[in-house]
Formats: sequence, C-alpha cells, structure tokens
Amino acid sequence: MILKNAQDLMRGITQDRKDMYELTKIKGLSDPEVIRISERLDRKIIMLQKMINSIRSSQTEMDRYYDYKHG
Repeated sequence: MILKNAQDLMRGITQDRKDMYELTKIKGLSDPEVIRISERLDRKIIMLQKMINSIRSSQTEMDRYYDYKHG
C-alpha cells in the first residue's frame, strides 16, 4: 500500500514538474498559477520524503528484530 502511494505521488510530482516548466515558459516565474503548482509540488515532495523515511525506519526495525532473533 505504501509503495503504491509512493509511486502515485512520484507520478504526480513528475506531472507537476512538467506542468510548471511549461507554464513558466509562457507566464514567467512570478505568475500566481506557477506559484500554486510550485507550492503543491513542494508539499508532494515533502510527503514522499516522509514516506521514504517511514519505509527506512520500518526496515531498520525489521533488521533489528531479525538480528535479535537470529543473532
């Protein structure tokens, strides 16, 4: 479930980057719509970073448990 959410989020990030790039070429960096996309992109990137940290933390805990049981 977490991996599917991360994949969906990554696809959204990629699309937002493309949209922002295209819109910036037309309207410039200070256009309100470009800024909205940039802010949305920032939020998605932070969410993805939190997911990755959660996965890493879970993996670390699993590794410790395995080492404890089989160490």
